[in-house]
Amino acid sequence: PRAKLSGAQLIGSNLRSATLWNANLCTADMQFINLRGANLTGANLNWANCGGAKLSGARLFGAQLTGIYLSKAYINGIDLSRTDLNGVNLSEAKLNGVNLEGANLLAANLSGAQLRGVKLMGADLTRANLVGVSLVQANLDWARLCYADLSEADLSGATFMGANFEGTQLGGSTMPASVSHDVSLSAGGFIAA
Repeated sequence: PRAKLSGAQLIGSNLRSATLWNANLCTADMQFINLRGANLTGANLNWANCGGAKLSGARLFGAQLTGIYLSKAYINGIDLSRTDLNGVNLSEAKLNGVNLEGANLLAANLSGAQLRGVKLMGADLTRANLVGVSLVQANLDWARLCYADLSEADLSGATFMGANFEGTQLGGSTMPASVSHDVSLSAGGFIAA
C-alpha cells in the first residue's frame, strides 16, 4: 500500500533505510530528516521541505521533485540522472559524487553547493545560480550553462567538452588549467571549442 504522508510533519525523523516506494510526501515538512539509504522510488516529494535532510544513498528513481526545497541537504552519491529539478533550491547542499547526467536544472539555485566529482554530462543548467559552487573534478561535458551565474565558482579539474556557456557569468571563478585548450572566450562568456 502507498503511504499517504502529504503535508505530514516529519521534522528530524529517522527514516534511515525506510521503504517509501510511491509514497505521497507532497508538501511534507521533512527538515533535518534522516532518509539515508531510503527507497523513495516513485515517491511524490513535490513542494516538500527537505532543508538540511540527509538523503545520501537514497533511491529517488522516478520521484516527483517539483518545487522541493533541499537547501543544506546531504545528497552525496545518489543517482538523479534525467531528473526534473527545474527551479529547485539546492543552495549550500552537499551533492558530492551525484549523478545528474541529463538532469533538468533550469533556473535551479545551487549557490554555495558542493558538487565535487558530480556527473553533469548533458544536464541543462540554463539560468542556474551557481555562485560560489564547488565543481572540482566535475564532468560538465555537453552541459548547457547558458546565462548561468558561475561567479566565484571553483571549476578546478572540471571537464566541459562541448558545453554551452553562452552568456555565462564567470567573474572570480577558478578555471581548470586546461581551459585555454578546451574553450574560447566570447562576448557573453565562453563556449567550448
